[in-house]
Amino acid sequence: MAEDKNEHIEFGESRETSNVSSYVKDFFDVDKVADELPDLKLKEIPAYNQAKEIFGTFSEILNELATRIDIKNTNFTLLNNADFKKVFYNKLTFIFSEKIEPRLAEAKKYIDYFDLKKQFPEGWEDRTRYFAAWPFLIHFGEARKGEKDYNPETGEETDIFLDYIRHPARVSGEFNKTVGLLDEPTLELASCHDIKENFPRGIFTLLQIPEKDIEAILPQILSTMDNHQSSILQEANVPFSDLVNVMSKKRAEGILRPRHTLNLFLDLTNLLHNPEIFMQYLRCILVKMPDRLDNSKTSIYLKEKDPTSFSRMMEETLYNFIPLADVLGMTNVDDWLKDFYELIDRRTWKPFFDFRKELLMKFDFQEEFKAAISKAITAKAPAENFTCGKDYIIELRPRALRYRQKEVIRQRLPKESAEELSTGDIMKLSQPFLNYVVFIPLIKDEARRQKLVQTAQDVFKEKFPNEISALYRFDKNTSLGRMFNFTSDIAYGGKGGGENKQIKFGAVVYKIFDSLQTMRKEFYGLIHAAFIDKDEDAKNKIIELFNNIKPYVDNLASQLELLDKIKNLVSQRTDATKKKVEKTINSKTISPIDQINEILQDSDADILRYLTEVVERKILALFAETIKINFTVVFGGEEINLGQLDLPKGADVSCALLHLFPTLLLSKNQYEINKVKTSSRLVLRRQFEDNDSLKVYVGEPADVNTQKQQIQKASKSLRENVLSEIAFKYIGYRPKPHHVNHNNL
Repeated sequence: MAEDKNEHIEFGESRETSNVSSYVKDFFDVDKVADELPDLKLKEIPAYNQAKEIFGTFSEILNELATRIDIKNTNFTLLNNADFKKVFYNKLTFIFSEKIEPRLAEAKKYIDYFDLKKQFPEGWEDRTRYFAAWPFLIHFGEARKGEKDYNPETGEETDIFLDYIRHPARVSGEFNKTVGLLDEPTLELASCHDIKENFPRGIFTLLQIPEKDIEAILPQILSTMDNHQSSILQEANVPFSDLVNVMSKKRAEGILRPRHTLNLFLDLTNLLHNPEIFMQYLRCILVKMPDRLDNSKTSIYLKEKDPTSFSRMMEETLYNFIPLADVLGMTNVDDWLKDFYELIDRRTWKPFFDFRKELLMKFDFQEEFKAAISKAITAKAPAENFTCGKDYIIELRPRALRYRQKEVIRQRLPKESAEELSTGDIMKLSQPFLNYVVFIPLIKDEARRQKLVQTAQDVFKEKFPNEISALYRFDKNTSLGRMFNFTSDIAYGGKGGGENKQIKFGAVVYKIFDSLQTMRKEFYGLIHAAFIDKDEDAKNKIIELFNNIKPYVDNLASQLELLDKIKNLVSQRTDATKKKVEKTINSKTISPIDQINEILQDSDADILRYLTEVVERKILALFAETIKINFTVVFGGEEINLGQLDLPKGADVSCALLHLFPTLLLSKNQYEINKVKTSSRLVLRRQFEDNDSLKVYVGEPADVNTQKQQIQKASKSLRENVLSEIAFKYIGYRPKPHHVNHNNL
């Protein structure tokens, strides 16, 4: 296998502009390079033909580009550097041999287990290699921000930044153990999910080609991808490039993260009129989960270097992705997301898992456990000849890290090496790892499958008869933990490391599913049940969920669109001092007034910017529980009854203003607010309850300081009341707010 030496890509520059075509052609001639660099054994990598095709296409694109731009200040001649060529192809062989192929092999195993051949049509491996080679090329030269290599023995970081391609490769690989394989296009989208967003940052940066000169290249590449996409997308008439576009952030949107999340949900909810097409685009949500999981695992850099961005990313994880995983029934990935929301520092948890690998090399307690269960099943039903790997599988995953922090810290740097430990010592150390056992029957015949399930239940009850109470008190309350039985085992004979021992595995948490369909629905969620098992109930629940959030998404988008228009008016500073804007009332939406009576064109720019940022943060309340209030506005002597409207649970009057019509906060009017029950008796509660009434009197103009105070109060209410309620519901406590300096507003 090729060795990835993580060479720093620093080479001398040449500004020669002649013979660019020959440089490009020679560099991307894979057959020629394979002969020039025989030690790399390029022709032995399974993706050789895909790389050859892609690099040939890219060579033509670059040559065409060179004919229409000023190349004097570019660095095309880097492609004529022999050392650079060696680095490039060395990384190609390493990434595909050591990162891509093992993940494809693992995926193939799960495809066979879970009967997903229809979801992965013949030739899927070559197509997946094709869709992995493009991001390798596009991201080449781009480092994963802040993600350094580390010493597995100590957990200490090195000075070497990892190539960006490691991230999409990991995201693709995460499907097997966390999100669950769905189909071929989803796996390929995972590899390509960042190519549009990061398009100018890799190979084009190395070649010093201005971003404006490569604008036409990405559509060409995406069109080429569409021509190679799976028959699954072809039959659904969904271009692969559309999925990439939905996944990608748009760089010209101000604060990227909340706007991108809003646009993602806006794109999806706008497709609800065509449920079949809508379901096709749900792949974007599925890819978002392992993407966010991998980002969380490697976010320690953001916490240290850019705490504001870190805060926003972790808030989005907590308030958007964890609730989304929960409501979609994706209990497995929901549990992983919660782990790495709380435990982001791999210097703490990575050595723990490295030590686990070291233990497994000397004594594979996982295989020992599987063998013991399989032997017992065979003994209990000998006539059935149930076989592990054919009739059923046993999957094991470690217990949630967030409830093992002390144990993680204690064992992160073990004093002894596994090589120095006895088998008994290793078995004792391995007990914390042997948890969350998942038993999945693979038999299609109903009667025989039920016989297997009953046999497995009998075996587990006999071997693990004792219920555990205190040891797993936290795990039992999680969405994942509620699915499992919590027990401890009795001793039974076995062999480990060549020594005869009475093996006692300690605590075992297990779930015996009665079918593949049940596993997919309860463990991986509604999307899998709807896609793979054609479960109409699951499909309808997904559509209902997105229909429920559509009004919120639509109105938040319209509010931000209006704020952007006002921002343009403010920046233009036209002669007119006021602009009449039509008032609209729609009692069926969350935000009934998206245009205000008078918008001052000379509004304070800082106020406008801050209000826009606060409104953007409302996307975090997307999955808040709602209450209904009766709402009335009194403006210029006119009383407008808006009927019964939805507010997020925890909202008070200042949050209501932000939620219903934030643009009123720009009009420099002061508001007198009476909150009354339906009986009209004045009450002074801090937060609303169901069926409360709210009457807002729009009064005389207020000064800028009052404006600031009103917006600050609304922002604080959103953070400390509404978002706090969401956090308590999904993680069981109210985290301390992340304080962000908004230029002292």
